[in-house]
Amino acid sequence: MPFDQAAAALPTSAPPVPLTEAQVGARVRIVAVAGGGGLERRLTELGLPRGAEVAVIGRMGRRGAVIVAAHGTRLVVGADMAEAISVAALGA
Repeated sequence: MPFDQAAAALPTSAPPVPLTEAQVGARVRIVAVAGGGGLERRLTELGLPRGAEVAVIGRMGRRGAVIVAAHGTRLVVGADMAEAISVAALGA
């Protein structure tokens, strides 16, 4: 089978989306941070480094703050910060 046909047969996952667009109840993995080194460092300090798996457990207010659970802790990620975090859904 030619290379391009084999690649086309592989399952594709959904593209990453901002954390603000993740569904409540979803388990996601942080795949990128678009806010510079300072934001990525701050997220790492909070226990949310790139590659971390988190559960989206709720939203606060109209602006879009997101409540996530990771490592037995719940965190509220502000709307601007959540918009800069790209996540990918984890398989069921």
